[in-house]
Amino acid sequence: MRTRWFSAAVVLFLLVSVAGSALAQDTAPPPAPAGSTGIVITWPTPVTEVHGVIDVVGTVNEPDLVAYVLEAVALDEQMQVPENAAWLPMAGAQRQPVISGVLGTVDTTFLPDGLYAMRVAATVSDTTAGPSTYEYTVNPVRVSNINSPLSPAPSETPAIEPDVPPTPAPSPTPPPAPAVPYVVTAPGNGAVNVRRCDQVDNNACPVVGGLAPGVQAPINGLSSDGSGWYLVTTPAGLQG
Repeated sequence: MRTRWFSAAVVLFLLVSVAGSALAQDTAPPPAPAGSTGIVITWPTPVTEVHGVIDVVGTVNEPDLVAYVLEAVALDEQMQVPENAAWLPMAGAQRQPVISGVLGTVDTTFLPDGLYAMRVAATVSDTTAGPSTYEYTVNPVRVSNINSPLSPAPSETPAIEPDVPPTPAPSPTPPPAPAVPYVVTAPGNGAVNVRRCDQVDNNACPVVGGLAPGVQAPINGLSSDGSGWYLVTTPAGLQG
C-alpha cells in the first residue's frame, strides 16, 4: 500500500514539474534572433546625471534589423517604470546597425528635470514569426538641466528709461545786418521837421512829420544838388 501511494506521489510531482516548466516557457520573453551580437546601451550608465545635448552610446546589431529608436519615461516615486506608461521618443528612428558607437544624439532639455529610464528598442523582421521588438533599458538616469553648470544665467530685465526729447540743435546765428547810416536829433535841440522836399517852405514843401529829440531815422539818400538834405524814413514810416 505504501509503495502504491509513493508511486502516485512521484507521478503527480512529475506532472506538476512538467506543467510548471511549460508555463515558464510560455511566459518568458522571446529569445534574441540567432547570430545576434546584442542590443546594449553603454552610456549613459545607471545613476548617471545628464543635461543638455548628449550622445547615447551602445550597440544595435541584429540580423534583419528594421529600425531602432531611443526612448525615455519618467520614473515613479519608487524609481520604477509606471505601469502602462507612455515612452517618449528622444530621437528619430535609425535603420543602420551600430557597434560600440553613437546610437543617437538626444536633447534632454525637452524633459522636465527628474529621474528617467532610457531604452533602445529594436525591431527585427522574422519571416516565420513576424516582426519582433527587443529592448535594452538603463535605469535610473537623472536629467538635471536647471542646475546644470552650463545653464544660462537668467537675463536681467533692462531698465526702462523715460523718453527724453532730443536736445534741439542750436539754430545758426543769422549774419549781422549791414550797417545803415542814420540821423539823430542833436542833444539840446527840439523836434526836427521832416519835409517832402529840400526847401524850407511850408507851402511849396510842407512838413510831413518830425523826429523827436534822440530818435534815430535811417538815411535813404542825399540831395543831388549839394544842399546837404537827407532823405530819411521816420519811425512812423514816412519819408522826407
